[in-house]
Amino acid sequence: MPSQALPRPDPLLRLPVVILMIKSSCNCRCAMCDIWQDKTGREMPLALVEDWLEQLRALQTQEIVLSGGEPLMHSEVEKICAAARSCGFRLTLLTTGLLLKRHAPWISRLIDHIYVSLDGPEAVHNGIRNIPQAYAKLAEGVAAVRRLAPNLPIGARCTVQRGNFRSLNETVSAARLLGLDTISFLAADVQPSHFGRPDPWTQNGIALSSTDLPALRGALDRLYAEQAREFAVGFIRESPEKLERKLYQYFEALSGTGDYPAVHCNAPWVSAVIETDGRLRPCFFHRPYSGNPAEQTLEQILNAAPARDWRRSLDMQHDPICRRCVCTLARSE
Repeated sequence: MPSQALPRPDPLLRLPVVILMIKSSCNCRCAMCDIWQDKTGREMPLALVEDWLEQLRALQTQEIVLSGGEPLMHSEVEKICAAARSCGFRLTLLTTGLLLKRHAPWISRLIDHIYVSLDGPEAVHNGIRNIPQAYAKLAEGVAAVRRLAPNLPIGARCTVQRGNFRSLNETVSAARLLGLDTISFLAADVQPSHFGRPDPWTQNGIALSSTDLPALRGALDRLYAEQAREFAVGFIRESPEKLERKLYQYFEALSGTGDYPAVHCNAPWVSAVIETDGRLRPCFFHRPYSGNPAEQTLEQILNAAPARDWRRSLDMQHDPICRRCVCTLARSE
C-alpha cells in the first residue's frame, strides 16, 4: 500500500500510540548505541506521567509504549504502569531483558506485550551488548515471566549490523530456544545524533560496507531457505520480500550502491514520543515540536500552527531523516 493511502488526519484529535521515554540511561553498553553513556540518570516524574495520562485519555490513546534508555531502571516504573492500566491503556514494554526476572511479578500483571532486544546467539549477543552473561540474564527473565504469565506475548527485535549480520539464521533459532513468540529484524541506524550519539559520529564498524553485501546476500538466502516454516507461521514477523527492503536494499543504499526503500509511514499523524525531559516529538528522530508541556497541554502542542505546518510540509520520500529511517510506523486506523 502506498504511503499516501495511510491516514494523515490534521488536526490530531486522536493519538492511538504514545511512546514514553521514561528513563535516560541504560544497563547495556552496545556498540551501536550511546544512550548508555548518559550518566545523568534522568527519569520522567510519576506526577507528570499521571497528568499526561489524563490528557492521553482525551486524545483517545490506546497503547502506551515504555522505552528509554531502559524503562525498567525507572525507580517508579511499576507505579507508572499501574496508573496507566487503571486508565485503560494497553502497555508495551521495550527492554534489554536484563531486569525482567527482578520485575516479573508485576510485569506479569500489568504489561500486555514485551519486546526484548536480541542480537544473536549467546556469544554474539553478549559481545554486542558488552555485558557479561547478558544472554543468560535475558533467558532467566523470559523464563520468570513465562512462569507467571504463560500467555503474555514476548517478541524479539534484532538490530542487524556488522557484528551479527552473518548470524541471522542462528538468531531465529536462539529466539525459539528462549521461548519467544516472534522475532523481527531492522537495520542499525547510524545517523549522527540518534541514540545519544555525538555529531559528528563515526560509524564505528556498525554499518555494512559494499564489500559486506555478498555475505549479507548469502545470510539472507540461507535464512529464507532454512527458516521457511518460521516465515510461514509468522514467527519471523517480516516476509522475505520485506526483509529484502529493510536489510539488503537499506544497506545497499547506505553503502552508496543503491537507493533507499520507499518510505511507508504515518507516525507523526498517529503517534508521538515524549522524551524524559518532557519534549514532545512527532517520532523518534525528528526534532521536537515547539512548546512547553509544563505550560501547554499535549493537544495544544500537537495542534499548534508550527506543528501542523511541519506535518503539512513533510515530504517523506525526500526528507533526509525519513529516507534513512529504520523504524517506520504504518498504522491504518
